[in-house]
Amino acid sequence: MTFDDRLVSKEQIVRAKTVLTDMHSLAAFGTALALKDQNVPWQGPREIPLEDSYAVANVIQSIVLYDTVVVDSVLLEGHAPAADLFELFPGILKGIFITLDDRLQIADIIDQVTGRSDSMPEQMTPTEWHLLRNHDRKEKYLQDWLQHQKITRFPPEYQTEAARDYFEKRGNNEIYFPHAVHGTGFTIQRSHFDLELARRLGIALSPHPHRTKYYELLTDEVKESFRRGTPERIIAFFEENALLSAVAESADLVSVNLEIPAVAELVFNYAKRTGADLITATLDTRHSRNAQKFREWCARFSSLDDGGRASAKEQAEMLKELKNVCEVWKSDVREEVKYKTRKLSLEKLPVVGGILKSLNMHETTTKDPILWPSSKYSYFLFLNDLIRNPS
Repeated sequence: MTFDDRLVSKEQIVRAKTVLTDMHSLAAFGTALALKDQNVPWQGPREIPLEDSYAVANVIQSIVLYDTVVVDSVLLEGHAPAADLFELFPGILKGIFITLDDRLQIADIIDQVTGRSDSMPEQMTPTEWHLLRNHDRKEKYLQDWLQHQKITRFPPEYQTEAARDYFEKRGNNEIYFPHAVHGTGFTIQRSHFDLELARRLGIALSPHPHRTKYYELLTDEVKESFRRGTPERIIAFFEENALLSAVAESADLVSVNLEIPAVAELVFNYAKRTGADLITATLDTRHSRNAQKFREWCARFSSLDDGGRASAKEQAEMLKELKNVCEVWKSDVREEVKYKTRKLSLEKLPVVGGILKSLNMHETTTKDPILWPSSKYSYFLFLNDLIRNPS
């Protein structure tokens, strides 16, 4: 048995600060980096094949928005490019160890939920269905391959005598995936594996974008398993209220492309502007003060879920602060960041004041420079970064 610090058990997860990503996204990111010459400056997502660029953007956003990003630990058993990512993002990427008992239970639930139906949902377009099938095909190859590997790595916390005895009695088993997940052609059940795993872990899921549409069309009962993370929901709320509402009022004179996730776009632009490689750009963005404060706020908001009346009251107050900054930055993204607008009344000036008031010129505004934004805005400066050109 090998005890690997890169692995963690479900008991060790800090739920409010952790997100699950799918194996295919992480594998695609690792492969894309392995194929790219890291000495060549980053020029943008076009350097990566389109299908994989979605996966790369998805993983980058998760790394910036969460303290910890977990993926099924079996990816470390047989996929070298993905395993390399754990060394590039130490302490950030973790393999979540799933016991055989949990895998068997997940398999049973998948069978119950899907009924082994692989027909296209009525609300999906043929194009969306085609993209989902292509994505599924790539993940099938990955899971078919991993199915024949051996489980050799375990979380450090399993070094207790009782834990060692338990796993040694079971033997060095092959990795288990439900048959419908790894052993067939296209199957909708493969999309449900991560969905059910995230539900059992009690954490948010950050799936490949081609799967998101399918998850959104599930029945309400099943959809509850798809927990969109707090950071993504807050960013979506901010974009809707501070950006898209302003675009909607432009009489079609302004448009915006939302294909690339906002955080990934921020990282890509930073890399291109500074000449940094993609790993450095991702880590620099993650470690920025603004990103750290935003993660702190989101973790606090998420920790209050289902916490009773007092928690709901605190969440409502936090949301009120968010709505306030949306209103401010919808009009001017530099307000309360670069300067604070103040209104001055001149009507009390001797002699001149009366004249100015009679001419309706007694009020004016001034923009006072800000060295340090107020504390109530500090948690949201990262959101401001997403829609403001860097200075």
